[in-house]
Amino acid sequence: MPAVVTRIGPASWWDRRRNIVAVTEAGSRHLHDLNERALAVQDELLIALDPGEREQLRALLAKVLDSHPAQPAS
Repeated sequence: MPAVVTRIGPASWWDRRRNIVAVTEAGSRHLHDLNERALAVQDELLIALDPGEREQLRALLAKVLDSHPAQPAS
């Protein structure tokens, strides 16, 4: 089963460039599984840090990311 489905957007039968993309139930399950795996990897990677240090690291990394605007894909 696909992770996403697409359909033509409303009032655009004449202009097929507009599409609606929706996550399927299978896609939602896959995203949930990936999130669980990512959390497990983070726990393993950051095992040496206590919860306060983990939060401090998260805040510092967020600050770094916020200081760099998103760049278009090339």
